[in-house]
Amino acid sequence: MNKYASSYKEAKERYEQWKKKDPFPSIPSALLNSGDIMDYVRATAMIYPFHESDLHGATYTVRLNGLCVYYTEDESGQIKSNYLRVGDEEHLLPNVVENRKKYNQSKNVVLEPNSITYVTVEPVFQVPNYLALRFNLKISHVYKGLLLGTGPIIDPGFVGRLSIPLHNLTSNRYVLREDDEIISLEVTKMSPISEKNDPKDSVAVFDFMEKMGTYIPTEIPQNRQVTDYIHSALKDADSHVIVSSVIGATSDAKRTAQKAEEKSNEAQRKVKKLRSTLRGVGIGAAITVVIAIAALLVGLLLPTYQLIQAVNETQADYAVQISKLEERIAELELKLGEIDNPSGELPWSYWKYWMPYKVIGEATNEN
Repeated sequence: MNKYASSYKEAKERYEQWKKKDPFPSIPSALLNSGDIMDYVRATAMIYPFHESDLHGATYTVRLNGLCVYYTEDESGQIKSNYLRVGDEEHLLPNVVENRKKYNQSKNVVLEPNSITYVTVEPVFQVPNYLALRFNLKISHVYKGLLLGTGPIIDPGFVGRLSIPLHNLTSNRYVLREDDEIISLEVTKMSPISEKNDPKDSVAVFDFMEKMGTYIPTEIPQNRQVTDYIHSALKDADSHVIVSSVIGATSDAKRTAQKAEEKSNEAQRKVKKLRSTLRGVGIGAAITVVIAIAALLVGLLLPTYQLIQAVNETQADYAVQISKLEERIAELELKLGEIDNPSGELPWSYWKYWMPYKVIGEATNEN
Protein backbone atom coordinates (compact mmCIF):
# COMPACT_ATOMS: atom_id res chain seq x y z
CA MET A 1 0.00 0.00 0.00
CA ASN A 2 1.32 3.43 -0.93
CA LYS A 3 1.86 5.79 1.94
CA TYR A 4 -1.11 7.99 1.00
CA ALA A 5 -3.83 7.68 -1.64
CA SER A 6 -2.56 9.00 -4.98
CA SER A 7 -6.00 9.70 -6.46
CA TYR A 8 -9.54 10.41 -5.30
CA LYS A 9 -10.63 7.03 -6.66
CA GLU A 10 -8.04 5.26 -4.49
CA ALA A 11 -9.03 7.42 -1.50
CA LYS A 12 -12.67 6.31 -1.79
CA GLU A 13 -11.60 2.65 -1.96
CA ARG A 14 -9.50 2.90 1.20
CA TYR A 15 -12.31 4.63 3.05
CA GLU A 16 -14.87 1.97 2.13
CA GLN A 17 -12.46 -0.74 3.28
CA TRP A 18 -11.85 0.81 6.72
CA LYS A 19 -15.05 2.81 7.29
CA LYS A 20 -16.36 0.50 10.03
CA LYS A 21 -13.27 -1.47 11.07
CA ASP A 22 -10.48 0.22 13.02
CA PRO A 23 -7.08 -0.61 11.46
CA PHE A 24 -5.29 0.38 14.68
CA PRO A 25 -7.25 -0.94 17.69
CA SER A 26 -4.12 -0.57 19.85
CA ILE A 27 -4.36 3.23 19.61
CA PRO A 28 -6.41 4.31 22.66
CA SER A 29 -9.48 6.54 22.55
CA ALA A 30 -8.06 10.03 22.85
CA LEU A 31 -7.05 13.15 20.99
CA LEU A 32 -4.66 11.83 18.35
CA ASN A 33 -1.14 13.09 17.94
CA SER A 34 0.34 13.89 14.54
CA GLY A 35 1.86 10.41 14.19
CA ASP A 36 -1.48 8.68 14.78
CA ILE A 37 -3.22 11.11 12.40
CA MET A 38 -0.65 10.20 9.76
CA ASP A 39 -1.33 6.46 10.21
CA TYR A 40 -5.10 6.83 10.00
CA VAL A 41 -4.86 9.04 6.91
CA ARG A 42 -2.60 6.46 5.27
CA ALA A 43 -5.00 3.59 6.03
CA THR A 44 -8.43 5.22 5.64
CA ALA A 45 -7.73 8.22 3.39
CA MET A 46 -9.92 10.29 5.73
CA ILE A 47 -8.24 13.47 4.37
CA TYR A 48 -7.62 13.74 0.63
CA PRO A 49 -5.45 15.31 -0.65
CA PHE A 50 -3.16 15.18 2.38
CA HIS A 51 0.02 17.21 2.94
CA GLU A 52 2.32 15.82 5.60
CA SER A 53 4.04 19.20 5.99
CA ASP A 54 0.79 20.65 7.38
CA LEU A 55 0.87 18.39 10.47
CA HIS A 56 1.76 20.14 13.74
CA GLY A 57 1.73 18.35 17.11
CA ALA A 58 -1.94 17.41 17.43
CA THR A 59 -3.43 19.42 14.56
CA TYR A 60 -3.56 19.47 10.78
CA THR A 61 -3.67 22.80 8.93
CA VAL A 62 -6.33 23.04 6.22
CA ARG A 63 -5.98 25.52 3.34
CA LEU A 64 -8.31 27.60 1.16
CA ASN A 65 -9.15 26.06 -2.22
CA GLY A 66 -12.69 25.86 -3.58
CA LEU A 67 -16.01 27.63 -4.11
CA CYS A 68 -16.64 30.87 -2.19
CA VAL A 69 -19.94 32.72 -1.75
CA TYR A 70 -20.55 36.27 -0.54
CA TYR A 71 -23.28 38.90 -0.86
CA THR A 72 -23.13 42.54 -1.91
CA GLU A 73 -25.63 45.41 -1.98
CA ASP A 74 -25.99 47.73 -4.95
CA GLU A 75 -26.89 51.45 -4.87
CA SER A 76 -30.62 50.71 -4.92
CA GLY A 77 -30.37 48.42 -1.89
CA GLN A 78 -30.75 45.15 -3.82
CA ILE A 79 -28.75 42.17 -2.51
CA LYS A 80 -26.69 40.21 -5.04
CA SER A 81 -25.19 36.71 -4.60
CA ASN A 82 -21.59 36.32 -5.77
CA TYR A 83 -19.81 33.02 -6.52
CA LEU A 84 -16.20 32.38 -7.42
CA ARG A 85 -13.74 29.50 -7.40
CA VAL A 86 -10.51 30.23 -5.52
CA GLY A 87 -7.63 28.04 -6.71
CA ASP A 88 -7.47 25.16 -9.18
CA GLU A 89 -9.06 22.04 -7.69
CA GLU A 90 -8.38 18.48 -8.71
CA HIS A 91 -10.59 17.49 -11.62
CA LEU A 92 -12.17 14.38 -10.03
CA LEU A 93 -13.17 15.94 -6.68
CA PRO A 94 -16.93 16.19 -6.02
CA ASN A 95 -18.76 19.05 -7.83
CA VAL A 96 -15.57 20.39 -9.45
CA VAL A 97 -16.55 19.74 -13.08
CA GLU A 98 -19.96 21.39 -12.66
CA ASN A 99 -18.51 24.35 -10.74
CA ARG A 100 -15.92 25.02 -13.45
CA LYS A 101 -18.75 25.45 -15.95
CA LYS A 102 -20.82 27.74 -13.74
CA TYR A 103 -18.39 29.93 -11.77
CA ASN A 104 -15.37 32.07 -12.57
CA GLN A 105 -11.95 31.26 -11.15
CA SER A 106 -9.94 33.66 -8.97
CA LYS A 107 -6.68 33.63 -7.04
CA ASN A 108 -8.24 35.25 -3.98
CA VAL A 109 -11.44 36.27 -2.21
CA VAL A 110 -11.98 39.60 -0.44
CA LEU A 111 -13.55 39.78 3.02
CA GLU A 112 -15.25 43.18 3.06
CA PRO A 113 -15.75 45.08 6.35
CA ASN A 114 -18.69 43.84 8.43
CA SER A 115 -19.42 40.99 6.04
CA ILE A 116 -20.03 37.23 5.96
CA THR A 117 -18.16 35.14 3.38
CA TYR A 118 -18.46 31.39 2.90
CA VAL A 119 -15.19 29.75 1.92
CA THR A 120 -14.41 26.15 0.94
CA VAL A 121 -11.25 24.38 2.06
CA GLU A 122 -9.20 22.03 -0.07
CA PRO A 123 -9.58 18.40 1.06
CA VAL A 124 -12.39 15.89 0.92
CA PHE A 125 -13.03 14.47 4.40
CA GLN A 126 -14.11 10.83 4.79
CA VAL A 127 -14.62 10.24 8.50
CA PRO A 128 -14.69 6.61 9.69
CA ASN A 129 -17.26 5.51 12.29
CA TYR A 130 -14.71 5.43 15.11
CA LEU A 131 -13.23 8.93 14.59
CA ALA A 132 -14.55 12.48 14.96
CA LEU A 133 -12.98 15.73 13.76
CA ARG A 134 -13.07 19.19 15.27
CA PHE A 135 -11.78 22.41 13.74
CA ASN A 136 -11.25 26.05 14.58
CA LEU A 137 -10.01 29.19 12.89
CA LYS A 138 -6.27 29.76 12.72
CA ILE A 139 -5.19 32.08 15.49
CA SER A 140 -3.70 34.58 13.02
CA HIS A 141 -7.21 35.18 11.62
CA VAL A 142 -8.73 35.45 15.09
CA TYR A 143 -6.41 38.34 15.90
CA LYS A 144 -7.48 40.07 12.69
CA GLY A 145 -11.01 40.23 14.08
CA LEU A 146 -12.40 37.34 12.02
CA LEU A 147 -14.86 34.95 13.61
CA LEU A 148 -15.70 31.34 12.78
CA GLY A 149 -17.22 29.93 15.93
CA THR A 150 -16.02 27.58 18.64
CA GLY A 151 -15.06 24.03 17.84
CA PRO A 152 -17.57 22.71 15.27
CA ILE A 153 -17.53 18.90 15.13
CA ILE A 154 -17.44 16.76 12.00
CA ASP A 155 -19.39 13.61 12.84
CA PRO A 156 -18.35 10.06 12.00
CA GLY A 157 -19.70 9.13 8.58
CA PHE A 158 -19.26 12.60 7.06
CA VAL A 159 -18.03 12.55 3.46
CA GLY A 160 -17.43 15.77 1.57
CA ARG A 161 -15.71 19.13 1.70
CA LEU A 162 -16.06 21.84 4.33
CA SER A 163 -17.48 25.26 3.59
CA ILE A 164 -17.30 27.61 6.54
CA PRO A 165 -18.71 31.11 7.22
CA LEU A 166 -16.11 33.75 8.03
CA HIS A 167 -17.42 36.87 9.78
CA ASN A 168 -15.31 40.00 9.31
CA LEU A 169 -16.34 42.05 12.35
CA THR A 170 -13.94 44.88 11.60
CA SER A 171 -13.79 47.93 9.36
CA ASN A 172 -10.75 46.41 7.61
CA ARG A 173 -10.71 44.78 4.19
CA TYR A 174 -8.91 41.41 4.17
CA VAL A 175 -7.79 39.32 1.20
CA LEU A 176 -7.59 35.50 1.40
CA ARG A 177 -5.50 33.85 -1.31
CA GLU A 178 -5.36 30.39 -2.77
CA ASP A 179 -3.72 27.91 -0.34
CA ASP A 180 -3.83 30.33 2.59
CA GLU A 181 -4.09 28.56 5.95
CA ILE A 182 -7.69 28.79 7.19
CA ILE A 183 -8.44 26.27 9.96
CA SER A 184 -6.67 23.88 12.32
CA LEU A 185 -8.13 20.37 12.51
CA GLU A 186 -7.87 17.86 15.35
CA VAL A 187 -8.82 14.17 15.33
CA THR A 188 -10.36 12.31 18.26
CA LYS A 189 -10.77 8.55 18.51
CA MET A 190 -14.12 7.62 20.02
CA SER A 191 -14.74 5.05 22.73
CA PRO A 192 -14.90 1.45 21.40
CA ILE A 193 -18.09 0.72 19.48
CA SER A 194 -20.06 -2.38 20.44
CA GLU A 195 -22.93 -3.14 18.07
CA LYS A 196 -25.37 -5.62 19.59
CA ASN A 197 -26.59 -6.69 16.18
CA ASP A 198 -23.07 -7.38 14.95
CA PRO A 199 -21.23 -9.43 17.58
CA LYS A 200 -18.12 -9.90 15.48
CA ASP A 201 -17.43 -6.15 15.69
CA SER A 202 -17.87 -6.07 19.48
CA VAL A 203 -14.96 -5.31 21.74
CA ALA A 204 -14.37 -7.98 24.38
CA VAL A 205 -13.74 -6.24 27.70
CA PHE A 206 -14.70 -7.05 31.27
CA ASP A 207 -17.59 -4.96 32.62
CA PHE A 208 -19.33 -4.99 36.00
CA MET A 209 -22.70 -4.45 34.32
CA GLU A 210 -24.22 -5.65 31.09
CA LYS A 211 -23.94 -3.09 28.27
CA MET A 212 -27.33 -2.21 26.79
CA GLY A 213 -26.41 0.69 24.46
CA THR A 214 -26.22 0.30 20.69
CA TYR A 215 -24.16 2.52 18.44
CA ILE A 216 -26.37 4.60 16.12
CA PRO A 217 -24.51 5.84 13.05
CA THR A 218 -25.23 9.32 11.71
CA GLU A 219 -26.97 9.50 8.34
CA ILE A 220 -25.21 12.34 6.50
CA PRO A 221 -25.72 13.20 2.80
CA GLN A 222 -22.41 12.97 1.00
CA ASN A 223 -20.48 15.51 -1.08
CA ARG A 224 -22.64 18.57 -0.43
CA GLN A 225 -21.10 21.97 -1.15
CA VAL A 226 -21.59 25.50 0.13
CA THR A 227 -24.61 26.27 -2.09
CA ASP A 228 -26.41 23.19 -0.75
CA TYR A 229 -25.78 24.21 2.85
CA ILE A 230 -26.98 27.79 2.31
CA HIS A 231 -30.10 26.66 0.44
CA SER A 232 -30.95 24.16 3.21
CA ALA A 233 -30.37 26.71 5.97
CA LEU A 234 -32.57 29.39 4.34
CA LYS A 235 -35.39 27.23 2.97
CA ASP A 236 -37.84 28.43 5.67
CA ALA A 237 -36.40 31.93 6.08
CA ASP A 238 -37.94 35.19 4.88
CA SER A 239 -34.81 36.00 2.85
CA HIS A 240 -32.59 33.85 0.63
CA VAL A 241 -29.49 35.97 1.09
CA ILE A 242 -27.25 36.54 4.11
CA VAL A 243 -25.76 39.95 4.86
CA SER A 244 -24.51 41.66 7.99
CA SER A 245 -27.04 43.96 9.68
CA VAL A 246 -24.26 46.55 9.99
CA ILE A 247 -24.03 46.72 6.20
CA GLY A 248 -27.78 47.35 5.99
CA ALA A 249 -27.62 50.17 8.53
CA THR A 250 -24.57 51.65 6.80
CA SER A 251 -26.28 51.50 3.42
CA ASP A 252 -29.38 53.24 4.82
CA ALA A 253 -27.19 55.98 6.27
CA LYS A 254 -25.39 56.39 2.95
CA ARG A 255 -28.68 56.66 1.06
CA THR A 256 -29.98 59.23 3.57
CA ALA A 257 -26.79 61.25 3.24
CA GLN A 258 -27.03 61.05 -0.54
CA LYS A 259 -30.62 62.35 -0.48
CA ALA A 260 -29.58 65.19 1.84
CA GLU A 261 -26.74 66.06 -0.52
CA GLU A 262 -29.13 66.05 -3.48
CA LYS A 263 -31.51 68.40 -1.65
CA SER A 264 -28.62 70.67 -0.73
CA ASN A 265 -27.46 70.77 -4.34
CA GLU A 266 -31.01 71.55 -5.46
CA ALA A 267 -31.23 74.44 -2.98
CA GLN A 268 -27.91 75.81 -4.24
CA ARG A 269 -29.19 75.63 -7.81
CA LYS A 270 -32.30 77.59 -6.83
CA VAL A 271 -30.20 80.27 -5.10
CA LYS A 272 -28.00 80.61 -8.18
CA LYS A 273 -31.11 80.85 -10.35
CA LEU A 274 -32.54 83.59 -8.12
CA ARG A 275 -29.27 85.50 -8.29
CA SER A 276 -29.28 85.26 -12.07
CA THR A 277 -32.88 86.47 -12.15
CA LEU A 278 -32.07 89.46 -9.96
CA ARG A 279 -29.11 90.38 -12.12
CA GLY A 280 -31.29 90.09 -15.22
CA VAL A 281 -34.09 92.39 -14.03
CA GLY A 282 -31.73 95.23 -13.07
CA ILE A 283 -30.97 97.30 -9.99
CA GLY A 284 -34.43 98.88 -9.82
CA ALA A 285 -36.18 95.56 -9.64
CA ALA A 286 -33.67 94.30 -7.05
CA ILE A 287 -34.38 97.40 -4.89
CA THR A 288 -38.10 96.72 -5.27
CA VAL A 289 -37.58 93.15 -4.05
CA VAL A 290 -35.54 94.36 -1.07
CA ILE A 291 -38.23 96.95 -0.18
CA ALA A 292 -40.91 94.26 -0.43
CA ILE A 293 -38.97 91.99 1.90
CA ALA A 294 -38.42 94.89 4.34
CA ALA A 295 -42.12 95.74 4.25
CA LEU A 296 -42.93 92.11 4.96
CA LEU A 297 -40.60 92.07 7.95
CA VAL A 298 -42.05 95.32 9.28
CA GLY A 299 -45.54 93.93 8.85
CA LEU A 300 -44.55 90.92 10.95
CA LEU A 301 -42.47 92.66 13.62
CA LEU A 302 -44.56 95.81 14.26
CA PRO A 303 -47.67 93.99 15.61
CA THR A 304 -45.42 91.92 17.85
CA TYR A 305 -43.75 95.05 19.24
CA GLN A 306 -47.14 96.70 19.84
CA LEU A 307 -48.38 93.60 21.68
CA ILE A 308 -45.34 93.62 23.97
CA GLN A 309 -45.86 97.33 24.76
CA ALA A 310 -49.53 96.74 25.59
CA VAL A 311 -48.65 93.88 27.96
CA ASN A 312 -46.04 96.05 29.74
CA GLU A 313 -48.51 98.95 30.17
CA THR A 314 -51.17 96.58 31.54
CA GLN A 315 -48.70 95.16 34.08
CA ALA A 316 -47.85 98.73 35.24
CA ASP A 317 -51.55 99.58 35.71
CA TYR A 318 -52.04 96.41 37.75
CA ALA A 319 -49.07 97.33 39.96
CA VAL A 320 -50.54 100.78 40.73
CA GLN A 321 -53.94 99.29 41.52
CA ILE A 322 -52.41 96.68 43.83
CA SER A 323 -50.48 99.41 45.69
CA LYS A 324 -53.65 101.45 46.19
CA LEU A 325 -55.52 98.38 47.46
CA GLU A 326 -52.76 97.67 49.99
CA GLU A 327 -52.96 101.26 51.28
CA ARG A 328 -56.75 101.00 51.60
CA ILE A 329 -56.45 97.73 53.50
CA ALA A 330 -53.98 99.33 55.90
CA GLU A 331 -56.33 102.23 56.59
CA LEU A 332 -59.22 99.87 57.29
CA GLU A 333 -57.15 97.72 59.62
CA LEU A 334 -56.02 100.88 61.47
CA LYS A 335 -59.60 101.93 62.06
CA LEU A 336 -60.47 98.43 63.24
CA GLY A 337 -57.51 98.59 65.61
CA GLU A 338 -58.75 101.83 67.15
CA ILE A 339 -62.10 100.22 67.77
CA ASP A 340 -60.61 97.05 69.25
CA ASN A 341 -57.74 98.79 71.14
CA PRO A 342 -58.92 101.80 73.17
CA SER A 343 -55.45 102.09 74.84
CA GLY A 344 -54.17 103.81 71.73
CA GLU A 345 -51.36 101.38 70.81
CA LEU A 346 -50.75 101.19 67.11
CA PRO A 347 -51.55 97.77 65.64
CA TRP A 348 -49.00 95.68 63.70
CA SER A 349 -50.75 96.54 60.42
CA TYR A 350 -49.70 100.14 60.91
CA TRP A 351 -46.06 99.22 61.11
CA LYS A 352 -46.42 96.67 58.34
CA TYR A 353 -47.93 99.02 55.77
CA TRP A 354 -47.06 102.55 56.94
CA MET A 355 -43.58 102.33 58.37
CA PRO A 356 -41.87 102.07 54.98
CA TYR A 357 -43.69 105.15 53.75
CA LYS A 358 -43.03 107.00 57.02
CA VAL A 359 -39.32 106.25 56.94
CA ILE A 360 -39.06 107.28 53.32
CA GLY A 361 -40.97 110.52 54.03
CA GLU A 362 -38.73 111.46 56.95
CA ALA A 363 -35.64 110.76 54.93
CA THR A 364 -37.02 113.01 52.19
CA ASN A 365 -37.83 115.85 54.62
CA GLU A 366 -34.36 115.71 56.11
CA ASN A 367 -32.84 116.06 52.68
